[in-house]
Amino acid sequence: TTLPLEPSKVEVTIKMPDDVSTRTTVPVQLPCKVLEYLLRECDLKINDKLVHAYWDHLEKRGDDIAVQSKQLRALASGCVWPLGLHGDEAAIGIINNPTNKVIGITLNIPL
Repeated sequence: TTLPLEPSKVEVTIKMPDDVSTRTTVPVQLPCKVLEYLLRECDLKINDKLVHAYWDHLEKRGDDIAVQSKQLRALASGCVWPLGLHGDEAAIGIINNPTNKVIGITLNIPL
């Protein structure tokens, strides 16, 4: 199914093979808007006990992010969900043509 959100338009600079830069606008589904959609429209819920167990496990293992964010998570009202972002690009068709690239950004919740 298609995400029923209108993509945001983001202006980017693309460097062409001849080293000339050009500006263009690309449609982007912002990860924060996708998460908002999942929470509000799809009623995404994660049990607080599961979230706490996740962070407790990582803290016991000495995970850098869990240890460094412990104080922040203690100050936050409610649970702090772990979210991950990953980006990558791929060429479509002619590899040396920068306008034939697609960039994907994925949002994950590792619970």
